[in-house]
Amino acid sequence: MQGESDDSGDDYMWAPPGMEEDTTTEGEDPLLDDLDGAEVDEEDDDDDADYEDMSSEEDEGTITQEELYLRLLHGSGGRKNKNKALWANKSTVPDAEGFLADIGWRAHDATVRAEGVFDLLKKREQRESAPSLPIAAKFMPNTSTGVLERYGSRAYVGQFTRDGTAFLAGTQDFQLHLYDTSDVSKMHKKATIHAQVGRWTITDCEVSPDQSQIMYSSITPQVHLTPVHYDPEESQQTSLDFDQDDDDGFGIWSVRFSGDGREIVAGTSSHCLYVYDIESQRVLLKIRAHADDVNAVCFADASSSHVLYSASDDGFVKIWDRRSLGRDSRPAGVFVGHTEGITYVDSKDDGRYCLSNSKDQTMKMWDLRKCLESSQFDMKKDKTLDVGYFAEEWDYRISRYPGNPKAFRHPRDCSVQTFTGHRVLKTLIRCHFSPAFSTGQQYVYTGSEDGIVRIFDMEGKVVKELDTAHALPESSFRSMPLANSAIYEFLIPSRNRVPAVTRDVSWHPYLPYLISTSWCGTRGAYGAAVIHECQGT
Repeated sequence: MQGESDDSGDDYMWAPPGMEEDTTTEGEDPLLDDLDGAEVDEEDDDDDADYEDMSSEEDEGTITQEELYLRLLHGSGGRKNKNKALWANKSTVPDAEGFLADIGWRAHDATVRAEGVFDLLKKREQRESAPSLPIAAKFMPNTSTGVLERYGSRAYVGQFTRDGTAFLAGTQDFQLHLYDTSDVSKMHKKATIHAQVGRWTITDCEVSPDQSQIMYSSITPQVHLTPVHYDPEESQQTSLDFDQDDDDGFGIWSVRFSGDGREIVAGTSSHCLYVYDIESQRVLLKIRAHADDVNAVCFADASSSHVLYSASDDGFVKIWDRRSLGRDSRPAGVFVGHTEGITYVDSKDDGRYCLSNSKDQTMKMWDLRKCLESSQFDMKKDKTLDVGYFAEEWDYRISRYPGNPKAFRHPRDCSVQTFTGHRVLKTLIRCHFSPAFSTGQQYVYTGSEDGIVRIFDMEGKVVKELDTAHALPESSFRSMPLANSAIYEFLIPSRNRVPAVTRDVSWHPYLPYLISTSWCGTRGAYGAAVIHECQGT
């Protein structure tokens, strides 16, 4: 977690004064509240991909804002959480055995966890999948073949539409890039839409189910709608104000259309979940859902808007059933298992399973039938449910994770599978289920700070790695101008090239094509959409 400030969610970074919209009073700068004067460990040059021990033991020192920004790009050490050590050695916890028995804790044994659960999942998928799936599953993306487009600013979001005929990307310079992908052999750009300038970046965007509208958000309380068939001289963008209580100042990290396109669910830096009716342009539901920023939201089922998922920097995924919400707005259930903030949540669209990515460097799959009910989620009776109880002392934007995601499991972990090997650092890395049509959703996949797209099977094994660097040679951005040259002017003299940070990935719903959106180039100030496809099977 990054603290309780509304400006602590995604990857705020230092920028020269005056380069962003000034919404603060004199003497205040919320963008730097959590960064100004921060103390961090000296940079640890060890690049251990197995996460054995990434903590730095060098002396601390106060650094300037500019130096801190550079560490946002290059990483440094953190401190380990002492509670993990205690729980790893349960004999040191007072009345540990009795407490563990009360909450039904059991040791983290991958073999034990696998028994029964995955046989059930496999049988279910095989029963519901088409006979051609075993053949289709062989044709998964296996090669990084080219670049759809390079951008003069970071690419934050990139997703295919639900029918695969278009691809939408959002970049930090407040541009929406829409591509025609109806023929993947001839993918081309349909439009560049100039979004309304918000704060720092476009945080999320999506095409409506009927493909008539595009919505996008920024670190402001407004969501904007713009026609897909955009004409800058005629088309007008519609602003939807989520700040109808005049709270002011919060930002929106995540937005999703309901299956019928009539509602929008949003997660905000004010720790709230919103449901908004597009036709009446009013907030239908506002819940103070979490104890920290709500980084990701989605509907549990594409065919219904009743059940919602929200994921937060407090480390919990919560389930909300709008049909049963009372005055206290308690969740219908809670998924417990992550020990750090959660960066993304994706639904399988079956009303049962969902997937989350976390700063604890794990991705977890959840079954709605195995969640903790609200009555079981009692922080007063179970201290391990306290926010940040097992969190390390670090900052994912500037540090390498000091823990070992393979060595510790939350005592109340109710996930059905845990996936490790990727890096959730620097930004809110996203994850997804593979398509139903071509794979039977037998895989999950994620971006990573090291630029590698990883595809996992349901047993947690990495079955494919796609390196975006293969499509982006050193010279890719050498002569390309920065879109925000004024904002990034202090970066230009540096020749230090950062490996691509793959923030989002999207698998074509019917074909073995992936497109990843990444930060890349000099100090990660540029962006790219990279194509990964199936070749030589």
